[in-house]
Amino acid sequence: MKRWALLLLALVLGGTAVAQEDKITQDEPEPEGYGKALWGMSEAEVKGVVEGDHQAVEGGFAVETTVAGHPAGVMYGFTQDKLTLVLVLFADSHMEPNKYLADWQAISDLLTEKYGTPSDQEWVWLNDLFKDDPDQYGTAIAAEQLVVYRTWRTDQTEIEHSLQGKGFDVIHKILYTSRSHDQMREQEQKKKNLDGL
Repeated sequence: MKRWALLLLALVLGGTAVAQEDKITQDEPEPEGYGKALWGMSEAEVKGVVEGDHQAVEGGFAVETTVAGHPAGVMYGFTQDKLTLVLVLFADSHMEPNKYLADWQAISDLLTEKYGTPSDQEWVWLNDLFKDDPDQYGTAIAAEQLVVYRTWRTDQTEIEHSLQGKGFDVIHKILYTSRSHDQMREQEQKKKNLDGL
């Protein structure tokens, strides 16, 4: 009888220890990043979890893929061999400029569904020519007269979703950056700037 009591006590205490260990694990924030690529991973580790043809670019590599049903290039950027940013550059091509704005709104809605209400959003008018004509907002963006963006912040990540024009091309992108690696990125950029002097 004493042996069974000790075994039962060991099981109860062991179960309590496991429950406490699970509780500790649950209180720790989930690792963040982009898809299976987590902030702080090395370039080799990220290449191991990102499918596609890895094309070398300055500071990292890029792949052509589909994001939320849209063709896109995704660039993975590294600072001191740690993943610190991801840039999604959408490659949709439309004859009607307002369709880019519709794409941007649809992706923004998905980002809001995933990350909650944006912490910041703005429509920046650089020229008011089309400001009173919503049917021309796409043209205003293509003509570099309007920039639209929304930003979300999580514990570890900042997400900036933007739409802007450059030479009548429309640039639709999402920039994911690791908030915990901000200082490291800034120091590396400062070093590059100083090296260029």
